[in-house]
Amino acid sequence: MGTTTSSCRVEETISTHYDHATVLEEQVNGSESLRLYRITSYRFEAILYNPQHSPNCFSLYRIPEEPEARKKFKHFCERLSPFYQSSAKCYNSTVLQELISCLEQHPDWSLAHVATHMNLQECLKHKKIADTVDSSCKDKQRTPLHMASRSGKLDFVQSLMDCDPRLLVKDKLGNTPLHYAAERYPEVLDSMLKKAQELGNHVAEVVNATNSSNQSALDVACRYSQDDSVQMLLAAGADPNKAHDGCHPIHTALNVKSEACTATLLEFHPEQVNIRDGKYGGATLTLGQDQTGS
Repeated sequence: MGTTTSSCRVEETISTHYDHATVLEEQVNGSESLRLYRITSYRFEAILYNPQHSPNCFSLYRIPEEPEARKKFKHFCERLSPFYQSSAKCYNSTVLQELISCLEQHPDWSLAHVATHMNLQECLKHKKIADTVDSSCKDKQRTPLHMASRSGKLDFVQSLMDCDPRLLVKDKLGNTPLHYAAERYPEVLDSMLKKAQELGNHVAEVVNATNSSNQSALDVACRYSQDDSVQMLLAAGADPNKAHDGCHPIHTALNVKSEACTATLLEFHPEQVNIRDGKYGGATLTLGQDQTGS
């Protein structure tokens, strides 16, 4: 997790410092508590404490105006509490600081987006977070599964798949999560395809979805010379006859000089040897000879 900035500076302290302070608001769940204290007329402090996870407590912010302190406290109860309720990792000043910074810097992100960015996999078990796995962020319209697939977070993808997310949802570029996995993460792609089959999703429809450039995940896998991904996609029902700009996946494989992807496509679909390239001209066999200089 990278360094971020925040208007809140998390400080580790001890609970006895607040024995004589006035509690203005609180959210208590068993041994866990988030309380807003009036320290003085010009100092209001939010304290997170759970002796089961840490002997110390955490001062999340110190604000001179009561209305602002109350507003931020309510925000933390809604957006921060699901994380420390579901992960003991949050009872660490560094993680807490990163988490609060992420929440502040990305107000349009859902809780599942934040969990994905922070790699807090266990937080997906919290219902309030799990309920947001299909949400899209405003700027790039990506879901948490898009984010995890682009980063190659296999364990996180597997946990997201347990929440039965939509695989056909597209981002601003028209890409599905499979498009990103097809670039360089065959193990992530394999995990999504297997889970999709278990859930009874229309796998062929998912693997043949095209982006804004009319490219399928198979096109992407060929462009990045990802032979393992090409094999998985073909086995799952990817259509090698779908073309973008007159160019078929096998022509893409030839253009990037990927002999492995070309051989795999021909193994699954021998008839591809006669497919003509509508963009550059010539049949597959002719293009292959041109590539090798024959």
